[in-house]
Amino acid sequence: MFIKRGQFNEERTTNKSKPILVTPEGKSFQVTYMSAFIWEELDGSTSINDVSKKIEDTSKINKPELSNIVESIVLQLKDVGLVGKVS
Repeated sequence: MFIKRGQFNEERTTNKSKPILVTPEGKSFQVTYMSAFIWEELDGSTSINDVSKKIEDTSKINKPELSNIVESIVLQLKDVGLVGKVS
């Protein structure tokens, strides 16, 4: 399981820009809307499969491919400090 770290920067995110997430250390990252959605869902108890199912309901991506995409995004967010692993 994973948990989001940092915060969503509403002030710097405009209608024309991609979402901006900020690490606890203050580093900002402009991310895709899918990445921001995934980040928001990571509460420490929601699995990657559960997040994939939520996206699957509204997207045209097939399930096996979607799970890989979600896992890849979570690991990228973890690499920059926006997600932590929960034991």
